[in-house]
Amino acid sequence: APNSNYSETQLKDRLYHYIVNNVPVYGYGTRSLMLSLIGFCNQYATKNLSEMINKTLAIGHAQLSKEVILLSQVEETLEKLSNSYQLLLITKGDLMEQNRKVAESGLSPYFKYIRVLDEKDSQSYQSFFDEVDIDVKELVMVGNSYKSDILPIEEIGGHAVFIPYESTWVFEHAQKKDSDRIFERARISEVPVLIEAIKHQIGSKKL
Repeated sequence: APNSNYSETQLKDRLYHYIVNNVPVYGYGTRSLMLSLIGFCNQYATKNLSEMINKTLAIGHAQLSKEVILLSQVEETLEKLSNSYQLLLITKGDLMEQNRKVAESGLSPYFKYIRVLDEKDSQSYQSFFDEVDIDVKELVMVGNSYKSDILPIEEIGGHAVFIPYESTWVFEHAQKKDSDRIFERARISEVPVLIEAIKHQIGSKKL
């Protein structure tokens, strides 16, 4: 705010809309966010522009090389599920950035398919499932974004388990929906038991 004619509150509101408007062009990911932040600084800063851009680049570089640390019980749960089910890892964003995270996580062996989508919406999901010959009615999505992981899957006929995370990007917030195909659990370790219950509910052994 000291480097602009606008207050901090005004800048936050403008920054939100600036980033959202750039998503169709830049996509998601740290590199895309850096482009938006640099463009925003260029448009609104009244002084110290070079310093602000350098800080943005430094933050972005640190994020792109940040160590991948798994959340508690993630690997144990994936190992357990992979013994009985076919697992898919679906994410969105910058291909290079996401592939690095997957590789460094060490979780690749648990998944039959790993796909980085440009957008996680019902159409993109359905196209991917058609490509790999998966019936969405026999699928359970587990994720922490209600907007990207839960609602689109429920919309095309699948089941979804929402696991809230302490810090979720504001763009991923969405109004919760009352549906018998949407569940919520506090920890990923609760998922295997839930999936067994869902399997019996839909009468399928192909989840």
